[in-house]
Amino acid sequence: MPDNLSDYRKNLKSTITSKFHYLVEDAIITPSEFESARRRGGDMESVLLNEFNVSLLSMGKALSKFFGVPYEPYRPGRVSPSGVINKLTRAYVEANFWVPIENSPEGLVILSTDPERHHKLGTVSHFFPNMNLLFRVCTIREFRFTVDQLYGSSSASKVSLEVDSDLSVTHQSAFDGWVVEEGSALNQHQIATYSGVETVAEFTQNLERVSDKIQATQNFDEIMQEVSNDICCLFDADRLSIYEVGLDKISLVSKIQTGLRAFEAINLPISEQSIAGYAALKNRMLNIADAYNNAELSAYSPNLRMMQNIDRCTGYRTRQILVAPIMHNSKTDNELVGVIQLINNKTNRPFPVEMESGLQKLTQVLATALCQVPPKVRRSV
Repeated sequence: MPDNLSDYRKNLKSTITSKFHYLVEDAIITPSEFESARRRGGDMESVLLNEFNVSLLSMGKALSKFFGVPYEPYRPGRVSPSGVINKLTRAYVEANFWVPIENSPEGLVILSTDPERHHKLGTVSHFFPNMNLLFRVCTIREFRFTVDQLYGSSSASKVSLEVDSDLSVTHQSAFDGWVVEEGSALNQHQIATYSGVETVAEFTQNLERVSDKIQATQNFDEIMQEVSNDICCLFDADRLSIYEVGLDKISLVSKIQTGLRAFEAINLPISEQSIAGYAALKNRMLNIADAYNNAELSAYSPNLRMMQNIDRCTGYRTRQILVAPIMHNSKTDNELVGVIQLINNKTNRPFPVEMESGLQKLTQVLATALCQVPPKVRRSV
């Protein structure tokens, strides 16, 4: 990192690795302060707010420059947009970090902490296919309080949210049992309560440890039996399933299924008849807040449904699902080799969106390991 700010600015466009880089560009903090904040690990937003006195307004402006959409601060007295907000459950909104905040004449205004991601994936257009979408960005902290504002408070705890230097509003916390000190950001303990992991740094370290175990063996089935519990603990999941593409190239066959030892191998079609099958068919990660909510599933496809027969046989109740295709990327092809599915967050909340990138990294390790298994005919997409 150059010590000279002008040199830093010259190199900024080619070295942007953080959505908060423009805080340095705007001289809100120095390059050395920025690097110091990054090295702290955990929640960057809280570090910037608490330890470097960076305001939410400054962070919002930086996010606006990074994502190329207007910054939308927390606004007291915001009215919930009728006719659109009821299409989304609070659990889904909290898990995916986007919510409609205004149905204006120009279009539907969408507040998100990562508008680029949702625009590329087409997540919002699945729910509102015939509407002009206008994305806005905000900090994670402002987003959570806006959700509380739109859906109603779920806790009696009072907090103070500093919107800018001239405006302070009192609002109730959106998350059960969290007490936020006046003028402070959500601390690491509170983030741990929500996500199921202590810090981002610890999550990454544990993910690397699991990945190293998988990469160090030639026996996939044996090592996966060993690390399945580690993966569940890492993602705070109750159960884990790993499927392999069948010899017929149109089905998935279970290789690992924790909690279902009484069942033989489960076969699923690569189709919209199941959530895992849909992830394989569309080569798409899904973060489901309630697998029994047909309205939520229909946002992905009108034909997508949860296969409930195993739940009926076992008395188990599948709720949250985080599922991703396992793709082996070569120079000539992207080959589907399987699917990994995490079931039921032990916090009984949707899997945090931050865990999606962790699962994506894990699929890359699993793809390499699965391809070391004696060759089978697999499906290319």
